[in-house]
Amino acid sequence: MISVVLSGDTFAGADGDPIADVTFTGTPAGLTGHAQKINATTAVINFSGNATNHAEEDKAQITMSFQDAAFTTGPASAINGAMNRQITINFVS
Repeated sequence: MISVVLSGDTFAGADGDPIADVTFTGTPAGLTGHAQKINATTAVINFSGNATNHAEEDKAQITMSFQDAAFTTGPASAINGAMNRQITINFVS
């Protein structure tokens, strides 16, 4: 699980709800990325499933981007770190 703490805006939606306005690219086959709003300024990112290729030498470089609708006021492009965040997953045996 990865915590995201927002400064300068708030996440849209109700506490505990999924944030649908986030994209994950480069996610390995078999894994699905999820974002959930914890409170106005905190969200958590996690992945479910089992990666098809998950040997120790496999590594996933995932890009995560929040879209405009994920925030209450600003466009995502105006929020530091909201777009093109890199997540690396290292698999272990």
